[in-house]
Amino acid sequence: MRADLHIHTELSDGKDSATKIVRALRKKVSSRDKLYVSFTDHNSLAHELSIWDYQNITVIPGIEVSAQTKRHSLHLTAYSLEPKVSPDIEPWLRQIRDGYQKRAKKIYKKIIGFGFNIGPFSKIRKAGLAPPVYTYDLAYKLKKPLGFSSEEQVLLWSKENGDLLKVRERNFLPSSKSAIYMLHKAGFKVFWAHPGTRFLKEKSGEKIFKTLVSRLKKEGIDGIEVFSPIHSQAQIRFFEEYSQKLNLAISGGSDCHGPDRREESPVFILPKKYILKFINLLGSDPV
Repeated sequence: MRADLHIHTELSDGKDSATKIVRALRKKVSSRDKLYVSFTDHNSLAHELSIWDYQNITVIPGIEVSAQTKRHSLHLTAYSLEPKVSPDIEPWLRQIRDGYQKRAKKIYKKIIGFGFNIGPFSKIRKAGLAPPVYTYDLAYKLKKPLGFSSEEQVLLWSKENGDLLKVRERNFLPSSKSAIYMLHKAGFKVFWAHPGTRFLKEKSGEKIFKTLVSRLKKEGIDGIEVFSPIHSQAQIRFFEEYSQKLNLAISGGSDCHGPDRREESPVFILPKKYILKFINLLGSDPV
């Protein structure tokens, strides 16, 4: 029994379709293995909203939502075997996507202003894919002009050369409290995704983590994404112990985005005991 509960597809900022990923996984693993995966595309419920099986692979409906506290932004992954799509959740998600689209247009203008020819804004995303335009989409268009082979190289170059792919803006993200409320209303269990990204960046990371997780616990969060390739082994141990201390569920996933991205492929690092507990949290016995 293996699980990767954090995978992105081309419906947000991943490279491949859900079907392509599932078929590729089926070829790579033994038929004796039981796999659980979840496609957690950003601020979108575009995937099938019911659990589905492909031979020995079970796909659990999921989503990743961007949110903010008073001082920090964060990501929340959420899962449900049978999401209840209330009339207000799609307009709420669309507001977040619209905010990212406005930001992308500002970055695009900045790129054009620096003399890069990356074509019309309307052609940045592949035909048929819904907005918003993601930073990875813009980085893909900049690969050739900059002479790089991957989007990751473009992102690194941007950070080291004045943050071409960033703009100053008013925060458009919902509060973590409202995000947890809306996701619970739709039948999801909510997890703090890859907390180590904040824990790694800040000198006072441990203090920030404890403050944020206590706040999120009060706001009703269900668990923490403890197991991630982004996290060091020391972080994993720390997050695992703290999750148990606060009686929070534990999840894990690769944050896979596909070829030429930070995590190119799914990674099955969540221990079996936590897979069992995760599935039971969603209201079903593992098959």
